[in-house]
Amino acid sequence: MCGRLEVRSSPMGSSGLHFSNSKSLRDGKPLGFGFWRKQCSDVQRFWYLTLGCSSVFFFSEHLNSIEDYIRFGTVCRSWQSVTVDQRRYNFSPKTLPWMMFPFYEKGEVDNNYSGSHEFYSLSEGVHKLYLPEAINCSCSGSPYGWLIIRGNQRMEILNPLSRVSFLLPPISMLEDFVGSDPSYCTNSTHLVILPSSSSTVPLKELFVAFVLFREDGKLAFARPTDRAWTTMKISNTSHKDILLFNNKFYIVDTEGMLWCFDITRRVGIEIALPPKDKEDEPKI
Repeated sequence: MCGRLEVRSSPMGSSGLHFSNSKSLRDGKPLGFGFWRKQCSDVQRFWYLTLGCSSVFFFSEHLNSIEDYIRFGTVCRSWQSVTVDQRRYNFSPKTLPWMMFPFYEKGEVDNNYSGSHEFYSLSEGVHKLYLPEAINCSCSGSPYGWLIIRGNQRMEILNPLSRVSFLLPPISMLEDFVGSDPSYCTNSTHLVILPSSSSTVPLKELFVAFVLFREDGKLAFARPTDRAWTTMKISNTSHKDILLFNNKFYIVDTEGMLWCFDITRRVGIEIALPPKDKEDEPKI
């Protein structure tokens, strides 16, 4: 008999789907994968012959924790394909993010770091993951569970759970990065994921990584499929944050100015001035 999929209230007060026979990441096993793999054929026959794919898609939209989302995708390939399609068509995060921080074993110091990281989840506590790619590198969080790993000579996009990674173009051509200690470099990196309604678009073509330079108002961007970074200058002050909205990129600078820009034409347009009382407030 397969494990039950039930709806119950979460500690945060919202309802979520939970597998009654699944195991936690803290058990050191991949979220009950062994159990569910044995039941794949029964699960597929039941859901696809009785309820159909649309019902499975409906259930996937009501997952409220990253752990349950992973469990859902490990039931079988059909369920996993539904979660992949759901990520493509709906890019609104519905789960609380995990907090990531380095984990040092007893006796370890910075120069002898093993690469382990702990991720804190409000719903299930602390999960420990080994990330050898992050040794002697700087890690920054980004949307939908992906990390940007930045070393002295390389930069890559990594999913710490699936271990899928995509290399970005060499950063040696970016002068502000050459010779810099990645742990203390003040340039900020951001990852934007482009929405796509087609499941045939390769995942790596949906990523755009940005480097916001600290002083001169420049930024650089690249996709994993690019051979080099493209640089552009938008304003005369440094930039603080960037986002994608309605297929347009928006950026805010330290003066509180809001800019809209197009990476295909490499031009920025000032669309909003800072508030009138901005001059009396400290800079961002």
